[in-house]
Formats: sequence, structure tokens, C-alpha cells
Amino acid sequence: MASTDRAAALRQYCHADCRFEVFHPFNTLVGIEVAEAAFWKPLKASFPDHEHRIAFTIAGEYEGRDMVSTLGQVMGTFDEPWIGIPPTRG
Repeated sequence: MASTDRAAALRQYCHADCRFEVFHPFNTLVGIEVAEAAFWKPLKASFPDHEHRIAFTIAGEYEGRDMVSTLGQVMGTFDEPWIGIPPTRG
């Protein structure tokens, strides 16, 4: 997915100020622009052919807020350093 497509999808399906609770070192990212710049864009740069396979999706209301959670795996060729990890090219 191209960066512009990904950003458009985030804008279409997420509130502008939504919270992304991501694994460390990303932790809490607030807003789709922040999530795109801090997480998605670097992920795509390091794994240009990545495929995100979602195994489970849970959605509903929690503490008065709409929540969505997914569990899955990301697979792809590790071409560039990511979060301080050198690429394996595999």
C-alpha cells in the first residue's frame, strides 16, 4: 500500500486524534499523523514488501470509548534498519 493510500485509509477509518497502543518502543501514539510518521512510514521503509496478517479483531465499547484491537503478524523482507535493529535482507 502506498503511503498516500495508507494515510487515506487512516483518515477514513480512524478519528484524527485516535490513540494507537503499540508495542515498545512506540507505546502510545496519539493521532493518525503521528502514527503514520512514527510507526507506519518507518515500518514500510524497513519492510517494503510487508504483509500484515491479522488473525483476530476485537471491537466494541470500553469505558465509554470505541475500541478496536487486532492480533496478528507482519511478514516481509527486512531491507533497512528498524528501531535500531540491523536488516537481515531476509
